[in-house]
Amino acid sequence: MNLTGLHKSLWLISISTSCWPGYSLRSIVNKNVIMWKPPPPGWMKFSVVGVIMEDEAGSGGVLRDNKGVVYAMFSRPIEATGSGKAELRAIKIVVEMFMSMGWHEKVHLVIESSSSVVLEWLLDRSYRPWMLRNLFIGIDCDINLLLHAQFAIIQ
Repeated sequence: MNLTGLHKSLWLISISTSCWPGYSLRSIVNKNVIMWKPPPPGWMKFSVVGVIMEDEAGSGGVLRDNKGVVYAMFSRPIEATGSGKAELRAIKIVVEMFMSMGWHEKVHLVIESSSSVVLEWLLDRSYRPWMLRNLFIGIDCDINLLLHAQFAIIQ
C-alpha cells in the first residue's frame, strides 16, 4: 500500500497511538505532555481526529478499552471543506464503526476529540452551523442508537 501526504500522516499517528499508549507528544512551544487517559471500567474510548492539510482532508481514530487495549483503528481520506466538518465526518465514521461491530447495545462509549468547537456543536444544538445540518442529523440519529455515549475533549 502506497501512503502519501495526509493519509500517511494519519496512519503514522494511528500506529504510534495504538502501539505506545503511554507515548507522550511534547509541544515545542510550551513543553506540555499530553497523555492518553483511559475510560472508566466497562467503557470504551474512541479517540478521533479530522484534519485538513492544504487541499486534502482525512480522518483517523483509535478505539481502546480502559486498559489501553486497541480494538479498532482507522485512517482514511474524507471530503471536507473545513476543520469542523472534517472532525464531524470523523465522529460520524467512529459511531458507524462502533455500531457495525455490534457493541452499541453492550458497551458505553466515550468519543474523544481535540476540537472544543465541534464538541460544543454536538452538545448544544443552538451553536450548530446550519449548512452542516444533515451531518448533525445523521450523527444524532446514530448516537441515539448507542447504549450510552459521552463526549470528551483531549486535554
